[in-house]
Amino acid sequence: MPHFSTLEDKINPHILKALTVKPFKLTHMSAVQAQVLPLLPDLVTPYNPEKPNPHRKDLLVKAKTGTGKTIGFLVPAVESRLKEIDRVGKQAVLDAGLVSDSTLELNARKVHARTSAGCLIISPTRELATQIANEALRLTSGIPQLETRLFVGGVSKRGQMRDWMRGRRDIVV
Repeated sequence: MPHFSTLEDKINPHILKALTVKPFKLTHMSAVQAQVLPLLPDLVTPYNPEKPNPHRKDLLVKAKTGTGKTIGFLVPAVESRLKEIDRVGKQAVLDAGLVSDSTLELNARKVHARTSAGCLIISPTRELATQIANEALRLTSGIPQLETRLFVGGVSKRGQMRDWMRGRRDIVV
């Protein structure tokens, strides 16, 4: 199986560090991950009907428990979110007719991150949803501005909605 180090120039360095150093300490990809992760970064290019990308794909993965599926879909999801936030910031500067404006770019990124959901993950059970959210938290631990929201039954709806309204919506489980 390929080493995670083969993703060095393909994914965010903080994500790679989370995978290979702390907290995951992984060296080799699982079979599922080896099928999905080498498709990065092309896998997460935004859809543009005017300029189709032949490398952009929708994926469906079916595998047994413990095969690395969660990391296999979370890494592209996080990469996609990071690219989208970056794109929105740069587009705001262009829309303002400027070449660069770090303050405008940062503000546009913040507004977009708070007003749009990045990745929606639907799980059949509360236990699996919690497990996925915990993996997302571990994966994004080196990027403190990214937030994961967990919504499950049996917990205060008011508290969950309060967190939703106050925070970012990068990964929603």
